[in-house]
Amino acid sequence: MTVTISKPAVNLREELSALKKPTGIKGEELLRANTVADVYTSLNSTMFRNRLINGDFRIWQRGVTTTPGSGFSVDMFRCEPRNSTTIYTDRSTDVPAGQGFTYSMRTYATGATDDGFHIRTYVELPASGVYGEFQPGTQWTVSFWMKSAYASRTINVNLGLSETSVGGSHQSQGVASMQGTQFVTNQWQKYVFNFTLPSWVADNGSLSNVRCLYVRLLQGSDDLPQDTYLTGIQLEKGAVATPFEVRPIGTELDLCQRYFQKLANQGVGFQPEGNNGQNGRQIWAFPVTMRAAPSASNISVTYRTQATVYTASSVSCTTTADGLSEFFATASTNPGYTYPICLLYSTLYLSAEL
Repeated sequence: MTVTISKPAVNLREELSALKKPTGIKGEELLRANTVADVYTSLNSTMFRNRLINGDFRIWQRGVTTTPGSGFSVDMFRCEPRNSTTIYTDRSTDVPAGQGFTYSMRTYATGATDDGFHIRTYVELPASGVYGEFQPGTQWTVSFWMKSAYASRTINVNLGLSETSVGGSHQSQGVASMQGTQFVTNQWQKYVFNFTLPSWVADNGSLSNVRCLYVRLLQGSDDLPQDTYLTGIQLEKGAVATPFEVRPIGTELDLCQRYFQKLANQGVGFQPEGNNGQNGRQIWAFPVTMRAAPSASNISVTYRTQATVYTASSVSCTTTADGLSEFFATASTNPGYTYPICLLYSTLYLSAEL
């Protein structure tokens, strides 16, 4: 005997809703998705929310302390002195409790006549003069954690488009935040600044030549020493500051190395050529393709063949593309053609920063 059992159709979405399980905001959004495209849109909104690179200061390719100056210190961040201020930058383990950060950037100018400084970082645009997602009318939020060693110090943030991270010959007028200047206390505190981007207007030069959106943290005033700690800085689309996005450290390093690479304690094999083997040449590929053909600096090397070490009387590094460099070296002594040549460099900086 055959027994047939029939059951009514089940609406899975309604049944899951009736369970009243704590799905959270993102879970509810996924349950409401009607298409695969809706699911991808929902999931992608949680990834790479933070448009800034190295906002938690885990990557310090140039070293964890810097000599006084106004250039890049920690990866992707540079200091801009007010007037004749002398700025120092160190990596610090002083971080806000319970937030998951390992490091902060300590920036200080403690002379009685120092006038403060600004901290800059940037987001590369898709191409020169192409605003990408930074279109007029869009809302953006900058958030970060900060504290000051001095009382009654202030912080403000502005955004703008520029040719380079420090402005250059082409830049827009700056955009002020809705909050304006805020006081920084001697305790860790999270600060939030909201922006609605305007129709971009050139401040100097032409907007067709701008290549990045800069984020500029304004600190200090005349004759007031500054000593601040910063971490967890995030730029995200929308009017709400969400928790800091932590990306895998390998991903963060790759993002940094698009703009700067420090190669240390490595060897490059050379093909002997010319002058009975005294010269050598080698094409070398970068571990990460850079933004543009970088400039090479801070080359420190030893030149050797087999067990014999020679002084390198000259070494040059010509960056022929965004992913390749050509090294050319001349030994101080003629090693002859019969030995392989190796250039051992202790440091080499490659920079394609904006």
